[in-house]
Amino acid sequence: MACVPCGPGGRVVLGTSDTPRTDAPLEPRPYEHEVELIVRQARLSLGLVLRRQDIRSVWVGLRPLVRDTAQEQATSRMHREHRIWRHAPGLHVVTGGKWTTYRQIGQEVVEHLAAEACVQPKRASSSATHRLFGAPDLGAAPVSLQQPPGLHLWGKEGAAVQALPGHDRPMGVGLSQAMVRYSARCEWAITAEDMLARRWRALFLDALAARDMAPAVAQLLQQETGIDPQLESFLVLCDQYRCPQGI
Repeated sequence: MACVPCGPGGRVVLGTSDTPRTDAPLEPRPYEHEVELIVRQARLSLGLVLRRQDIRSVWVGLRPLVRDTAQEQATSRMHREHRIWRHAPGLHVVTGGKWTTYRQIGQEVVEHLAAEACVQPKRASSSATHRLFGAPDLGAAPVSLQQPPGLHLWGKEGAAVQALPGHDRPMGVGLSQAMVRYSARCEWAITAEDMLARRWRALFLDALAARDMAPAVAQLLQQETGIDPQLESFLVLCDQYRCPQGI
């Protein structure tokens, strides 16, 4: 995947490639042909002529795919959904799927265990209607993801964030000092990677901006938690997410 600028303050994510791998590195790097593919397709499909310096961040993710038969298949033709089965007495396996379907997977796992008489649910699943912490009330206007990153992404917790010191001190990519403090106090953010990759997607939107922000963010996290924010390892990670220029 690659992220490039699109409009004032915005970004667009381009992807994706489909390359089989037999290894499983913690932070996989893109192959040369994958970056070339995305740049070429952006030109052919969108008329977007990209220079390497236009690409703000490049990243790779690995996902398990379920093969329906023992025969070799192209990864593009393999099943994308999850599978649940009883592998042995007391051992049930869930494989495939993706993070965005975690609610459906969880519900189906419970239903599977109930059908196998492993559990007896006391009530019907509420997964489909369960609201996440900070979600707007029913009937309220939904949070817009078309705006640049900012306070609106905190939902109903926005007022609590604004009440903290530093709400008027921006740090970059829409992040304020108060947001970092809130994440440390209420969301267990400890490291620079916690804050700038997991809580705030700066690493994926603009790796160089994330690198520039990291020292100040790490200092705030250190103040709030007293724990090493692992700044140096995050700076190395930021360099890995920058687009390769020599391809």
